[in-house]
Amino acid sequence: DLFKSIQTECFWIGLRNSTGSGWIWEDGSIFNGTKVLLNSPVQHCAVLMKDHFQASSCEVPFPWICEKSLR
Repeated sequence: DLFKSIQTECFWIGLRNSTGSGWIWEDGSIFNGTKVLLNSPVQHCAVLMKDHFQASSCEVPFPWICEKSLR
């Protein structure tokens, strides 16, 4: 719901399509959320695109939304 409330362009969200495991977060946890719209079998990363998750090539230089540990 937090991601969907952000109404700006596209952002990487740390979600990848892993062969055999489906969509997983960068920390290895399984994505149990909304469907990721997929246009091509070479799209292995997901972006937040206004109100939905869209698969994208991992090489596209979108800005990131991420979580970072404090040091």
